[in-house]
Parts: sequence; structure tokens; C-alpha cells
Amino acid sequence: LPKFARSLQSLFDEWYQVQEARTTISAKTLTNYRNGARPALEKFGRVTANDIGQSEVNRWLGRLDRAQASKATISRLVRMVYRYHGLESPFEGLAASDGSEVEFYSVPRARALLKHTDDQFKGVLAALLFAGIRPEEAERMTIANFDLPGKRILVRAEQSKTRHARLIESPGIPETVFRWVESYGYNPANYRRRIRRLRDVAQDLGFDWIQDGCRHTFMTYMVAMGCAGDAVKAAGHLNSGMAQRHYVNFTVSRVDGEAFFTSLPEPTGSSGPASQALPVSE
Repeated sequence: LPKFARSLQSLFDEWYQVQEARTTISAKTLTNYRNGARPALEKFGRVTANDIGQSEVNRWLGRLDRAQASKATISRLVRMVYRYHGLESPFEGLAASDGSEVEFYSVPRARALLKHTDDQFKGVLAALLFAGIRPEEAERMTIANFDLPGKRILVRAEQSKTRHARLIESPGIPETVFRWVESYGYNPANYRRRIRRLRDVAQDLGFDWIQDGCRHTFMTYMVAMGCAGDAVKAAGHLNSGMAQRHYVNFTVSRVDGEAFFTSLPEPTGSSGPASQALPVSE
């Protein structure tokens, strides 16, 4: 049979047997495949390679009871198997252009950061997470950049990294950022000290602060909801192709995106964000 007509099971088993006999693939990679990707893919059984598409892969991975890091490992291994067989994989094009996965915050971790940052800084962190504002832009902006009744943010040319003004508005992006700024204001005073504090907070919560992680998080969840064009416009990127290359992540579903953008502040007087009961570790 031609390879595209063979079952996934046979393709994966052949790859494993060949690589196991060689020394070009590390033992760790083979172990990850044997203990992670292979069992997870068994549900496809006799499905042929040309009968599975990206949408089916997305649905399948969304049902896997696995952490994000484990799903990313599975994705890399499956792409490796497809490349070995010279087949076009539904997993291709889903990683960053340098071959690494774009790092972003899970919904519980993003919510935990919002909960544990100073109240005076919550509006700034929300702008980073929910509007795609660049760090240097967030530091230069003030509350005057926000038209809260009109649900708009104007990043002025002198504040923008690219020196081009841009307008970020709802419904292009969800209203989440405006809800946070309405509740907590926007105060970038001592911006860098507070970011350093957030790094410590993340460590205390059991995970790492990610360089540009807030922006990556915004882009990843917007793209997952099918809003790549709006995400590109809000973030000030030049084209949607870059967003597709870097931020399409098949381990993230539309449901994840909707959960992220419904991370709203608690009513005044409550003890923390609506998400405070969610676990942080995964």
C-alpha cells in the first residue's frame, strides 16, 4: 500500500522500530514516544494517514487528559514520524518558525497572576494579557489611552514600538481588558519593579515568568477562537501570516480561548478574581 493509505498505527510502529535500531534519535525521545505519543494515538487504530485532518487532531487533543507540555511533546513526535515517511502532516505548520513551541500561560496561570499582582497594577497586567499591548508600550501608556465607554484603546505613535499609532477596540477584541481597567484603573508607575515582583510571584506559584508571555498568551487564545485578523490588528503585527505561523497551537481549543477571555474581575469587596479557586499547577 502507498504510505498515505496505510494505517497510522503501522506508520508509527515502523518509525519506532527503525529509530530504536539506530543511534540518531535519543533514548529520551523514544521513551517519550513510547510512553506518550503512541498510547495517545492508539484511538485512531486503523485510520489511514490521509483520512485525518487538523480539525480532527484538534478535537482529539482537546479531549486528552494531559498537561500542555505533554501535548506539545506529542505534537513534536508525531510531526517527526510524518516527516520520516515523507507525508504531509496535519501537525505541520503548527509550531513556531524556529521549530520551538511559543510559550504562553494556561488559563489558570494567567488568572493566578492577575489574582496575586498588586491591585494598582492589575489594569496594566490586564492590558498585557487581554489586549496584546507590548511591555514597552504598557509602560508608556496612561489611563488617557483608554476610552472605556467606547471600549477602545489608542496606542499613540510616540508610545508604540513601531512608531505607528493603532486603535484596539471591541468587538475586535473581547471586552475583558476594559472590565479590568474599569475596576482597577491603569497605573504603570514603577512598572519594571512590579514586573520583577511578578516574576517572583510566578516562582512562588510553581511556574516561570515567560518573556513576552502575556502577549503570546493573548495571541494564542485569540487565534484559537478564530480571530487571527483581529489579533494581528490589536497587537500591531504586519500580517496574519506571522500569527498563523507562530500562534496556531493545536493543543488550545476555542473553549480554552473563551475561558481565558471570561477571566473577569470579582465585584468590589470580594477576595480575588473569579478564577481564584482554579489550580495553578498542571
